[in-house]
Amino acid sequence: MWSIQFSKIAHNDLIKLDGKIRLRVLNKIQWLRSGFNELYHESLRGEFAGLIKLRVGDWRIVYQIQKEKSVILVHRVEHRSKVYRRK
Repeated sequence: MWSIQFSKIAHNDLIKLDGKIRLRVLNKIQWLRSGFNELYHESLRGEFAGLIKLRVGDWRIVYQIQKEKSVILVHRVEHRSKVYRRK
């Protein structure tokens, strides 16, 4: 069974979200966890190579798969207009 971990940045991203959006994002992460092996994971390219994105309306969840640990590590949760910008 896959487990979910959040980076400090992703945790802070979640805290900043409106309650309804936060609930949608968390439900989508749970959906990802439960159906992980049946899903297509959309890999990113360029400077974000090695990361994967998941869409939740206009929001994006950027995560990494750690197969050896069976962990889905969430790196960012941000609006699509901001998620691919460097901080």
